[in-house]
Amino acid sequence: MEDNAELQNEEIEVLQSIFEDEFKLKADFDDPGLAPLIVHGTTIVDRKSTFIAHACPVTCVEDVRSFLALLLDDRKVERAIHNMLAYRIIGDFTVKDNDEDGEHGAGSKLSNLLELLKAENVAVVVTRWYGGIKLGPDRFKHINASARQVLEDGGFLEEANLHQKKKGRR
Repeated sequence: MEDNAELQNEEIEVLQSIFEDEFKLKADFDDPGLAPLIVHGTTIVDRKSTFIAHACPVTCVEDVRSFLALLLDDRKVERAIHNMLAYRIIGDFTVKDNDEDGEHGAGSKLSNLLELLKAENVAVVVTRWYGGIKLGPDRFKHINASARQVLEDGGFLEEANLHQKKKGRR
């Protein structure tokens, strides 16, 4: 039991170093065991806008809510302009949904990415801090790239899906 608590404390320290001590665990959080399972991606910066993706294994909608609540408990993430969410839960039936958080079209694109990559039992949130310059359709490239990267790094994709070629217009 002590080893588990020690590992959890180490994970919190790592998250705090990533988020510059602004990362706080909510004292009354329903499932503190979820915190060590969150994977944070690398940062993408384009024309002063910053994107970072976060992913977490989920088995029910309540896990998704807990994951989002834990992320939004971090003041830096909460202050972001957009926290776009998509999740896909596979069991006896498929449960999937998305939230654009004001970034029109982003939620459905994230949801399509999860389906295309056959990602199962995972939720992904892409956080965007707006830099004052409109990115146009490039913003969707960054949203999908950061989501795909965190899914790969977190081990949420099967090996066959990692090398799947993107289909595009020629």
